Amino acid sequence: MATRALIGYLDPENKVLISTYNHADGYPENLGLALDNHYDNDKKALEISNYGYISYLDPETGEITANNKGKSDYTSLRNMSYEDAMYEIAGAADSYGADYVYIYNPVDEEWLNVKMYGIAQTADALGVALASLKPVFSSDTKDIPTGMDQVEESYNVKWNKFIGE
Repeated sequence: MATRALIGYLDPENKVLISTYNHADGYPENLGLALDNHYDNDKKALEISNYGYISYLDPETGEITANNKGKSDYTSLRNMSYEDAMYEIAGAADSYGADYVYIYNPVDEEWLNVKMYGIAQTADALGVALASLKPVFSSDTKDIPTGMDQVEESYNVKWNKFIGE
């Protein structure tokens, strides 16, 4: 049985997750080690996240074996709250059947990994692991009303005010 994983690059500027599927040996002692040892900077992390399909990544050499061809996935995280973005990432990993999620955080310049335990629990774990990116997402939601006093008045309320004046 394969230990599948999502390998992703979270682009905070464009608010997109670029991800590839990894089929075998996706546990931290193998895939995590390979990513840390051979894909440990922004350029290389983006390169491997764009690979599309990986059968196996050798932790000793960083060599990629790909028995199939595939495209990388681009998941837009625009106009989402931070929490919703984490759910979207967890959902993408779930669609891969992933056992682990590896995300390169270019702000902290490091790979983070989270074990999949269902979408909600994984989203929560990603939220903690990627906390340095939270301010990036808050700008998308700054115009969302936080209380009734910030909600635009309805037509009826405006009309009644006009008549009453």
